[in-house]
Amino acid sequence: MIKRLTANFSIYCIADILTKGAGFLLLPIYTRLLSPEDYGILAVVSAIAAIALPVMTLGARGSIHRFFFKYNGFDRRKFYGSLWLFFLLVPGIIILLCDLIMPKLLHGTLLNVGYHPYISLALWTSYINIVTITFIQLIARASEKALHSSVLALTHFLLSTFLTIIIVLYLVGGAKGVLWARAAGTAITGGIAVFFILRYVKLNLNFSYWRIAIGYSAPLTVHFISREVLDISDRLVLRHYTSFDQVGIYNIGYLIGSSVIFISQAGYNVLLPLFGKTGKPSINTDSDDLITRSVTYYVLIVTFVVLLIVVFAKDIVLLILPASYYSAVTVIPWIAIGFFFMSIYFLPSATLSHIIGNTKWIAVGTFSMAILNLSLNIIFVPIYGVLAASITTAISYLLLFLFAFFVANRKYSFHYEYTRLFKILIVAFSIYYASSFLNEYDFFFKLFTKSLLLIIGFPLALYITGFLDTSENTKLSYVLKKISFS
Repeated sequence: MIKRLTANFSIYCIADILTKGAGFLLLPIYTRLLSPEDYGILAVVSAIAAIALPVMTLGARGSIHRFFFKYNGFDRRKFYGSLWLFFLLVPGIIILLCDLIMPKLLHGTLLNVGYHPYISLALWTSYINIVTITFIQLIARASEKALHSSVLALTHFLLSTFLTIIIVLYLVGGAKGVLWARAAGTAITGGIAVFFILRYVKLNLNFSYWRIAIGYSAPLTVHFISREVLDISDRLVLRHYTSFDQVGIYNIGYLIGSSVIFISQAGYNVLLPLFGKTGKPSINTDSDDLITRSVTYYVLIVTFVVLLIVVFAKDIVLLILPASYYSAVTVIPWIAIGFFFMSIYFLPSATLSHIIGNTKWIAVGTFSMAILNLSLNIIFVPIYGVLAASITTAISYLLLFLFAFFVANRKYSFHYEYTRLFKILIVAFSIYYASSFLNEYDFFFKLFTKSLLLIIGFPLALYITGFLDTSENTKLSYVLKKISFS
């Protein structure tokens, strides 16, 4: 079992590194093709689309994974067939109506961004994505077909990236060109995804399936909207009180700081089927112990990635970004810490949604934290700008994790390895504190020494603290003996 989990995690990680990691490496190109104002426009329209789609679908995306474990065989195909028609019809009709009505109601703009083509393109791209790519990826993840999901994600990324460079360079410049390229790349990949979807669905218009799915996912509508508000309220408030340039700079820092999600999402994709099986007693095979051990490894990996980001934040900015983006360095560590809490929030959230099957508390938590985050941003962003936005992000995600953790543990308690988890955090903080003394040294000396601290110091410190248990010590001794004899 551990081998299969490790293999799936590796596949998801490779896909995320190749897609989101390559996108990160392309930042030097994008930041020269696009101005901070373009990045600001893209941040705003992405935020609008991210909030609008959960409303239009009533959060039904959350039922795709959940009901994979509730139905089998032909019943599952019928459920997915009916649900897919819901996704095709309901949001599609709503977006058509929006295209006709909203430009007149909004006088052509929303948050100083034109509805046509910017917001309309973002809405249609998100619609195509959820109806095709996201739909089949969630099924593939539930069935533990990591390779299928990852290949589709990689195809989508490569197409969108290629089209973005071609369109922005030669056809339509700026944010408009990026949105057209994203729409085209999503449409082509979505066409491929449809062929796979048809293998999992039996098309039928069964409103009882709609009621079942929406009954489960209706609270997730509030959750998804609140999650997006929590995620993007900082940029929307920044846009109100500052310029598109400041929003764009913040958005770049946000992209770098939140890159921990590349790894944590891969780990979550692997862990989620375990939670789903635990929530279905007929196929429960003592998965609690497996989840407990897997959670420790998950937190270890996520912590290391966050440490990597905060230790090298300033070096990354100076190395790959033009001077107009240098102020992004102030927000990266706080965003990374915030996404650490978001990453570990996934765990109690999965307990509530897939083991307990109650999404109400998830909605309550995200709604409360979204209101808090928005309030903090409105109070502090006018005074402290982008720094305040990044700190409120970290605080909000911390409180969201604590809320979900205490609620989930009251209803279904895992025996987490708290001592080992505490050692991970202590070692990580110690490595970060030690690295802070190197910031005034020569760039290459600093880079080399920090790398040694992370690659050698981090695992060595864990070993010294007694992090490894008996079985892990035995395996480590076996590996070291093999290396010494070879």
